[in-house]
Amino acid sequence: KGNKKNPNSMDMGVLFLENAYKCLEEGGRMGIVISNSIASIKEWQNIRKWFIERMRIVATFDLPANTFGETGVATTIIIAYKPKQSEKHLLEADYEVFVKEVVNIGYEVKTVKRSVHFSPQYIINEETFEKTGQLNEDFSAMQQEFREFLKRQEEEIKNAFHLDKIN
Repeated sequence: KGNKKNPNSMDMGVLFLENAYKCLEEGGRMGIVISNSIASIKEWQNIRKWFIERMRIVATFDLPANTFGETGVATTIIIAYKPKQSEKHLLEADYEVFVKEVVNIGYEVKTVKRSVHFSPQYIINEETFEKTGQLNEDFSAMQQEFREFLKRQEEEIKNAFHLDKIN
């Protein structure tokens, strides 16, 4: 097929992404964790094109490597909406995507005697140098930002993500 380059191998994340799409009902929303390679490298460009032709990307969150243990794999969370037949206009116009890079996940991954442990990372009081009871994480602050983002979206997206019920 011309000079279209196909990947040298199959990433299991691509299969999960396709299966999640097929299982999702119209008007449904999904969140899926995939490797950054699928989300960013040229080799998977055709997969991204296939996905955005069918799903409205609402948000992406880049997570640090080792978020899910000492895998060394950096991951991306994709939040998307599968438009109903009557909502295909949501895919056709340019639209805003909520994009964040998560730096602080609230824990540190440590391996002790071949056993993986997730140790909480607390915010340190700069005056006393003692741990506070608050985790060092970016997710809480992002909730309000995401809420503000949703307020700017089409009614179909607001309704799908229950903006009216988010505190």
